[in-house]
Amino acid sequence: MAGCSVYDESGEKLGVLADVLPTKSNDIWVVVDEKNGAKSEVLIPALKTVVKEVDTEAKRITVALPGGLREAPAEAEHVVPRPEEGFED
Repeated sequence: MAGCSVYDESGEKLGVLADVLPTKSNDIWVVVDEKNGAKSEVLIPALKTVVKEVDTEAKRITVALPGGLREAPAEAEHVVPRPEEGFED
């Protein structure tokens, strides 16, 4: 399935399936997107509730992304200090 284009349910292309990471509970699909010279990855759990359609002839996969997989991470409430910043007791 590597090389298949991955789309969300609205038809937006998320990228291309580049790798499959096996885990104890389910595989994780690594979907890579390269736009305007920038490369990004989305990790998608290969679950029946997420993977809606796999068309190997058309090399197309449709997924229903769980909330939060594509949004930019919010700033953390608790920031772990970098070693050069030191730690407070």
